[in-house]
Amino acid sequence: MAKGFSPWYRGDTGIFRNRSAEIRADQNCSLFITGLAPTTTTAQLLGAIRNVGRVYATHINGPEPERGHLTCAAKVVFFERVAAERFCNRFQGGFFLPQHPNHIGRVVWNRIRSAEVDPNGRKSRVLLISGPQALVNETALRAYLSSKIQYQVEAIVTKHHATQRALIEFRFGSYRCQAEAARMALTREFKEYGVFCDFGTYPLTTARLEQLLTAAGSDPCDLEARKPY
Repeated sequence: MAKGFSPWYRGDTGIFRNRSAEIRADQNCSLFITGLAPTTTTAQLLGAIRNVGRVYATHINGPEPERGHLTCAAKVVFFERVAAERFCNRFQGGFFLPQHPNHIGRVVWNRIRSAEVDPNGRKSRVLLISGPQALVNETALRAYLSSKIQYQVEAIVTKHHATQRALIEFRFGSYRCQAEAARMALTREFKEYGVFCDFGTYPLTTARLEQLLTAAGSDPCDLEARKPY
């Protein structure tokens, strides 16, 4: 409680980024959604967020029947305050998931505050990974990343594959500890094998696709004006 956590918080209170930021309420980028369906997934949660802003982190708390909590709750943190405000304003009347029409979530500001990260920048929970097909495919990437980090996925999309090389868009559930860690690991261990990955909001045009090594993925939760496809 002294660190700003609920007694029932199940994360690591020793990690600085998990603590409530010492910022004003009007600088908070973190929101909390209650009343979600008990089977809500990360893919469903993020799939309902479009044209809002870059998502920094998500976390879903499952039902706890022993405490009388029969539904899910989710934390959604944006990179920028303006995106968090846009999300809050848009869903003041309730957060709706098409897969669960009988559950309408309630959106409130999270009392564990999160400050802006990379404002007006290009960091993203989405990585675009290119390289030899033997290394850059969904099966191989999932196996490798599962040996390195814990992560959730919204979607994995093959954008291109030729005889020798492939290009995959890997949409993680969070940038924090997921996309950022995956990028570091892949760059460190596979660069010499011709694997390249980056994040951002650059358009994936035909010219970018041909280059493969300079294209970057875009968070589909971001604003329409910044969508590349």
